[in-house]
Amino acid sequence: MVILLGFLNFFKYNIYSYDAYNHLFSISEMLYSVNSTNITNILGFMLMIIFGIFFSVILMDQNNKYKKMKIITLIISLLSVYLFRLYIELLESNKIEKEKYKVVNVSNQKIYYKGISEAQAKNLGEIEIYFEEEYNKITGTIENRKIFIKKLFLTDILWTFKKNRIFPITFKDNVIQINVLSDSMMNFNNFYLLKNFIEETEKPFINKNYDRSNKYINHLLEGFSIIVKKNIGKELKSYSGNKIEEYYNNDLKKIFLSPSNKNNFIKRIAMLIYDKYPEKSILFFQIICKNKPKNDKEFLILLKNNFIMLYNDKDVKNVIKEAKVEIKL
Repeated sequence: MVILLGFLNFFKYNIYSYDAYNHLFSISEMLYSVNSTNITNILGFMLMIIFGIFFSVILMDQNNKYKKMKIITLIISLLSVYLFRLYIELLESNKIEKEKYKVVNVSNQKIYYKGISEAQAKNLGEIEIYFEEEYNKITGTIENRKIFIKKLFLTDILWTFKKNRIFPITFKDNVIQINVLSDSMMNFNNFYLLKNFIEETEKPFINKNYDRSNKYINHLLEGFSIIVKKNIGKELKSYSGNKIEEYYNNDLKKIFLSPSNKNNFIKRIAMLIYDKYPEKSILFFQIICKNKPKNDKEFLILLKNNFIMLYNDKDVKNVIKEAKVEIKL
């Protein structure tokens, strides 16, 4: 039983997966959500413990005349309580659906939210705005999307009745929709949970309508990504934000400790350019997207012909030399 619960907690009910609001057996979810107590989860888990104790007592009592009847009654009682819990959560979910969105301003941008507190809406919205600002610097597109945040109060069982998979963050037209599927999405005091949310938030930005089948566009985005997340950690101005910045700074150091090669030199050039010359990133990225180089030579020719200063940067030169992809023009 203990092994089964351990498996459920650390594999199926992963706090980083954002796949439902409530998991009956999730001890880890409760421990990581102490700032936002999930009452139904705690009560449900306590009932399971009580059920386990009574079940064990009945099984061990060899002289119990009505053993089968007691076990059946216990199981029916437990199922009834569990179904009642699902019903309560459906009511809560429907209540949130019917609510009107509240509005809060963050960095002169309106955040529409319901089912969560104003402080939580500000925290979530702030990260979305930072990502938007960072990727605007890279792509050159000024997109101030409307941000809607909604808590979805559904358990893992009720998710099975949903026809379409619901993602934590989606883009549609000019709207960013954040679906709060787990309390761990809002626990920014924990570095690991904040890092996970930042990485989840970035997916719609980095997977936008770019031709990622092109190796050079794809590797540039992957390189930019590390600097973007480092910058966002710095912008957050909190203990966990500082830890995020520190994490990606260390990541950068580890990356550049190993030699550059044909498989990683583009990512490294992207990191260097966005970190050292962010104002050049827009045109650089646009030119690569427009020309879609087919090989290393075409990529380096575009870099040299359009950005001789970047091409001659000492660190960029070292990456090119180490990767043995130098060209003679």
